[in-house]
Amino acid sequence: MRVLIIANNCPWASWQTKIDAIKAFYAPLTALEIDIKYTDFENVPLNNYPGLVTSFVNGVAVDNLGTDTQIDRDWFQANIVPLLGGYDIAIFQLGDIAPQPGLPLGISFGEYGSTWCCESFVNAEVSQLYLPVPNGEYMINAGDLATVIIEHEISHALYGIALQHDRTHEFFYSGQFAKVLTDIVLPVPSSNRLITLYKQLVTLLQEELGILQAQSRSDPMPPSSQAQNPAPETTQAAKPTATASTTLLDRFCEAIKNYEGFAGPGSTLNGVFYPNGTPAYRNNNPGNCRYSPVGYLPYYEPVERSADDFAIFKDYATGWLYLENLVREKIQANPSATIAQFFAVYAPASDGNDPVRYAQTIAQEIGVETSFPVRNLLA
Repeated sequence: MRVLIIANNCPWASWQTKIDAIKAFYAPLTALEIDIKYTDFENVPLNNYPGLVTSFVNGVAVDNLGTDTQIDRDWFQANIVPLLGGYDIAIFQLGDIAPQPGLPLGISFGEYGSTWCCESFVNAEVSQLYLPVPNGEYMINAGDLATVIIEHEISHALYGIALQHDRTHEFFYSGQFAKVLTDIVLPVPSSNRLITLYKQLVTLLQEELGILQAQSRSDPMPPSSQAQNPAPETTQAAKPTATASTTLLDRFCEAIKNYEGFAGPGSTLNGVFYPNGTPAYRNNNPGNCRYSPVGYLPYYEPVERSADDFAIFKDYATGWLYLENLVREKIQANPSATIAQFFAVYAPASDGNDPVRYAQTIAQEIGVETSFPVRNLLA
């Protein structure tokens, strides 16, 4: 397993000691080959993104949906991603950003290509990390701060590579972090080639699932509005429209699609007539999702960016698959959330949304209350 540490403005003399400790910690699970590159980027920009925020209640760590401060992802893609070729995991360690509200010590935020990417904001070469125990009576010295945070973020990445439910925080904040070594089950043998093939297989299966789902939802006849209001674009193949949903998650996503105004040619929405269909329809984007500057996994690509910053998917099946996976990921990030809490993060008021109305509309359409736990959508 190849790991790259990009040390930005932190040419610490203790790096080799930290690297040796990280390799020793993970030795029972996998042999890490750790390289280090030194960079000197100045004024690295930060931005805010939806994510999990960890807080302590009576000494117990609790993850809630919220907003994370991270490196601006456009900047990261332009300046850091070109350095990552050939590595399974990368940690961008910034030694010159002062602590500030909302800035975590570290964060793992997914893949660029085949590299799992993490960030660490530890700015002290010599420091210790102390964690509260559940009863709050004393603190645990977890060890060298930078070393432990990098180990923590590598754990998130390894759970992602293993395609397992991530239990990093469960073990880390209970003082049992070493349990990740027996909980994570990597592909065997854990070679780069096998992992690559494994990911390719998952991608192919997900693509096949998306095709089957689209076929199960497709209407072989164009909507009646198309026949009554012919337009030049109706000469294209009709886009599939959902019919009977087979799962509660399907119905939930279908309700989001309706709320977001996905409607075909000849539709009138909020008093506006759309002869060629709404923008979401023309973008093959049933969730009306914004374009992601982070990029997309291979089975979504190519994804274009509209003039008003929405994603344009290559076909309806891909747009629907993206919506379902986006909803599923957000549910798995906080399965204890209610529908009301889900939409407070999925469609925050800070972005000009009305999350209360959104939640009420979706809940009513699928026949539940806004207090309904979102984890039940995956049952």
